Amino acid sequence: MLFRFGKKDDLPEAQDTVNDLLGQAIDTRAKFIVVVPERDTKPHSVTCSVEHVSRESILLDVSRATALSTGWKGRKVQCFFSIVRLQPNRSETFYNFSATLLDLRRTSKGVLIELSMPRSIEPGQRRKSLRIRPLPSLVLSLSMWQNPELAGMMQEPATVQVLPSIPYPNLLKVGGIRVADISAGGMRLAVQGSALQAQAWLGEEGRRLMHCVLGSVADQPVHEYWFSVTRANVTPAPSLSDDAFIGFEFTHEGKPNKAKGLDWLPVKDGHVHRLSRWTNAVYMQYIRKVATD
Repeated sequence: MLFRFGKKDDLPEAQDTVNDLLGQAIDTRAKFIVVVPERDTKPHSVTCSVEHVSRESILLDVSRATALSTGWKGRKVQCFFSIVRLQPNRSETFYNFSATLLDLRRTSKGVLIELSMPRSIEPGQRRKSLRIRPLPSLVLSLSMWQNPELAGMMQEPATVQVLPSIPYPNLLKVGGIRVADISAGGMRLAVQGSALQAQAWLGEEGRRLMHCVLGSVADQPVHEYWFSVTRANVTPAPSLSDDAFIGFEFTHEGKPNKAKGLDWLPVKDGHVHRLSRWTNAVYMQYIRKVATD
């Protein structure tokens, strides 16, 4: 199996915080987007509102007509919503969580969707690209370092033909560091608290250079990538034995040129198309395996 759905990395969210956020969503009449992964098409999404919250489940109302399938029962789904707060200043905060679709019930007014109660709710809005959690065997190498001189040259519309050396070793061999998830727009590392103490620069703000080698999938060659990244967010580790999560956004991609250097080009619309093909291939290989099991 090349893709893990299993237990999601726990974040320091208590159940009362989950209940509080869902309560605010009801009070503000927040709209929920429920994304149901399809096996042979793009993910299907429906827009809902909260009808009722109990200790075990969430009941969502799909008010408008839409194509729903009872075959979705038992599927893992991803839910997205936002809460608008007016005090002290107007602000909108985005959240998401994963759950199991327990039931679909048709009523005279529409359809009710019942979801399992989430263990945690994370900040963040719906992504433009598929995010996967690759098995360690698929991430062959990951190096990252600070290079202010090169990073400062990466200003649009200039193209920089530079092939930097790799001064830092494979971070995945340091210990306590792994790739938590990756998409065509960025990567999130899980770093054990003790490892982050030794590699504190990973969590600092600023630009980094990244060299990443991803394994072969579906008879594709091994993929090698050069990225310029910025640190997007950090979820601290509760203790030195727990994981901190550090998100990085891809801002530039280095593409090899005939001069045996790299052309550093801006990432458009937060999407690296070459990487998107790899993440989709990993996901589809997982789906095909599930379908035949």
